[in-house]
This record gives sequence, structure tokens and C-alpha cells, in this order.
Amino acid sequence: MTATSEHLRRRAEAAHRLWGGDPWLPSYDDSQPTAHQLEAWHQAVNHIVADGLTPMLPVDVLRAMWRAGGPARDAAERVRRAGGVAA
Repeated sequence: MTATSEHLRRRAEAAHRLWGGDPWLPSYDDSQPTAHQLEAWHQAVNHIVADGLTPMLPVDVLRAMWRAGGPARDAAERVRRAGGVAA
């Protein structure tokens, strides 16, 4: 058995002993982005547009920015007009 496979075997055994399983596995939460994340997306859009490029945003993030209103809605509209929406 290689060192990697031994490590993975021990990790799997340890994960079975833990409540909730392996704590390092990514958790895929389909919840809406937080206000902090929306602000980060908004700032990223502004930065990319300032460089003369078209930002590409996931449609879920774009919708959340639109619902947030204010400057985030303006940024979302700017991205939509430029065609920077990714499904």
C-alpha cells in the first residue's frame, strides 16, 4: 500500500468516528451569498470594468446583487448589459 492510499484509508476511518464526517470536505451550500460576499463581487466587478474588461458572474450571484439593490444592482445591470452572465 502506498503512503497516499494509507493516508486516505486512515482519514476515511477517522471520518467514520467523527460526528458529521470529514470536516475538511467541502460543504456545498446552495444558500444565497452573504452581504460580505456580495460586496466582494461588487468590488470585483468595478475593478474588472475599470480595466476595460467584461466580468463574468454566475447567474445566482447576479440575481442576488440585483435583489440587494443600490450600487450592487447598478453593477449587476452593467454586467448584464455587457453579456457577462455565466449559467
